[in-house]
Amino acid sequence: MNRNYLEIIKKRRKELDINKSEMSEKLGVSVSMYGKYEDGESKLDVEKFIDICEILQLDWSNFEGTSNKKEEIMNDIIKVLEKFKNL
Repeated sequence: MNRNYLEIIKKRRKELDINKSEMSEKLGVSVSMYGKYEDGESKLDVEKFIDICEILQLDWSNFEGTSNKKEEIMNDIIKVLEKFKNL
């Protein structure tokens, strides 16, 4: 994931006075895993990225990037939703 996204996420988390432990609990991951997401050491999947954006009250569609990247994210979201629909 682009480092700019990660900096925005980290900055917003701090603005809302949410620590990594609280974020990890809300996401259902370990503190170390969340730290790896935020530090760019582990790749965020689309679901976790959107969850983080919701927790931090960020509009993921406004993140900078090419329209192709936004289209890729939308396609990934559609795939995930289709999986849930078929359960």
